[in-house]
Amino acid sequence: MGANGNAAMNHGPLIFLGILFATAASWWGLVVGPHLQFGHQEMVTIEETGEAYPPARSGEAKQGAEVYRANGCFYCHTQQVRPAGEGADLERKWGKRRTVARDYLREQPVMLGRLRLGPDLANLGARETN
Repeated sequence: MGANGNAAMNHGPLIFLGILFATAASWWGLVVGPHLQFGHQEMVTIEETGEAYPPARSGEAKQGAEVYRANGCFYCHTQQVRPAGEGADLERKWGKRRTVARDYLREQPVMLGRLRLGPDLANLGARETN
């Protein structure tokens, strides 16, 4: 090997530190940062009605959530209303506002869905009458 091969080997610790820094920065940005922002959210009280938000599911809504979970509906359907620049969800009246993290506080486990093949199911109860 020539002098260039030895010089590259001398930079091994620097390359290792660069990879370590990139991994740590990615972990901070994708895991720790969002947890610090959203991890301690609490329910809020709506001033006009005095009700807690998000409300607890009861009766048929709870049964529907179990069916949604058991049948894996989240594989094809989402429960997210996208912001105006990312889709026509608000124009289609799929929700009154875009979805925020607080909407899922009472969901265990949260099943957002990651691919929308079927129609969006956010606020379906408000859109359908029966």
